[in-house]
Amino acid sequence: MTDQASPIAATREFARFTAGLRYALLPATVKEHLTIFLLDYLRVASLGQRMPWSAWATNLGRELGGNGQSTVMFSSDRSDPERATFINTTYSGSIDADDVHVGSMLHPGCIVISAALAVGEARGLSGERILAAIAAGYENVIRIGLSIQPSHFRRGFQSTATCGGFGAGTAAASLMFNGKDRAERIAETIGLVASFSGGLTQFYHSGSTVKRIHAAHAAGEGVHAALLAAAGFSGPADILEGKDGFARAYADGHDFGKGLAGIGETWRLLETAIKPHATSARVLAAIETTADLCHENQLTIADIKSIRVGIPKIIQGRLTVNEPKDVQAAQMSLPFCMAM
Repeated sequence: MTDQASPIAATREFARFTAGLRYALLPATVKEHLTIFLLDYLRVASLGQRMPWSAWATNLGRELGGNGQSTVMFSSDRSDPERATFINTTYSGSIDADDVHVGSMLHPGCIVISAALAVGEARGLSGERILAAIAAGYENVIRIGLSIQPSHFRRGFQSTATCGGFGAGTAAASLMFNGKDRAERIAETIGLVASFSGGLTQFYHSGSTVKRIHAAHAAGEGVHAALLAAAGFSGPADILEGKDGFARAYADGHDFGKGLAGIGETWRLLETAIKPHATSARVLAAIETTADLCHENQLTIADIKSIRVGIPKIIQGRLTVNEPKDVQAAQMSLPFCMAM
């Protein structure tokens, strides 16, 4: 790991991978997983759409207006790609039941799928083109996350919010740009979205509803960056690895060699997991084990005096709150979830 400018031209490497990807190049297992991810996305969104914060996002979108051809899910509403992406990602990414990549510590599907569907629909593109964009978005956001973890999380950033825009931006840009300069335009989109990246983890301690829209903000800004690039704007094409770039600002160390290893040949998206419970992925094992022990031994609450559980040290203090302040904090509390 290094805290200096990386000798690897990571931004352009991710852009080149995205520009060259076609649906026909995807292995059968990747295509199969994309189907699973899409079905899971719809499952989670159908539940998330019913939540109060989803109504806030929907109502705000209607108030702000926005003409376009992108569908707001489960309604007859249409909006511009950026706004539709934000709303649909709120539905699919706000209840902590969406798919997760544990190593990069982020949720790729709600962001990437929302962005690709909104842009692809607005431009009348084929399903195969959209699926290739989704595959590229998953790979990019996961691999960028892997390049900066775990110090990124230790510094107080939530990588779904900070890195998510790269997945949405590359997916959107791959659908918007064609021609010989396609890779460069995608790199410039990455450069733009990096300046919009943000997402702090104080909610673990203080509560609030901001995490409900962390993914939505990242997804919307990724589409926004691609639209800005199409309008003529550009960002630094070395933003990820540059001496004053994303990795230097957001992590104490980075390794883009690790993140780029095998790109286009091995598929990190295959490591993405589907959640059985609406909580952090790092709490799921404890929940499942508690349920199994109680079931197998016919235990009730009266039989349990105390529980001792091993945890990854990195979650201590953030996912181990004993007195959660609100529903979001309760979902992120290992003791609370085990008790439930």
